[in-house]
Amino acid sequence: MDDERIIANIYGKNKDCVRINEIKVHFLLMSLMSIDVNSDSNEGKGRRLLEKDIWNDYAPCVKDFDNVAAWHWTKKLEKNDGYKINLMLRRHICNWKTIVLYILVLFVIDCFFNFSETVIMSLPVVENLLTHLKEALVSLSLTLL
Repeated sequence: MDDERIIANIYGKNKDCVRINEIKVHFLLMSLMSIDVNSDSNEGKGRRLLEKDIWNDYAPCVKDFDNVAAWHWTKKLEKNDGYKINLMLRRHICNWKTIVLYILVLFVIDCFFNFSETVIMSLPVVENLLTHLKEALVSLSLTLL
């Protein structure tokens, strides 16, 4: 069928087209093994590694099939059904640059809180409060003895 006849069938303008009562839809996704793939539909979901011998003919630009996984979803559609799938792909990056960046961020946060503590603790109100708390704890400990 050409595109115009398919479109005509969808909108019901052409009654000569063959109506399909049931069809099985396949959705394929190829991704690196390091990428997490989450979907809202676990129905018909499968994952497998690709075979080099078979897939070299289909994707000659891919050099390393050891690091590629194929995800496959299937769904049987009834008449007038639709199919929608939401995918979330997440790539984890962990290298020396990322580790150094996290350490630098932690260092900046630590410096900020140390500076804030020094400023807050040097305020006269806080010093008086700490002195009163210390005296109250000493008197409480003496009464308990």
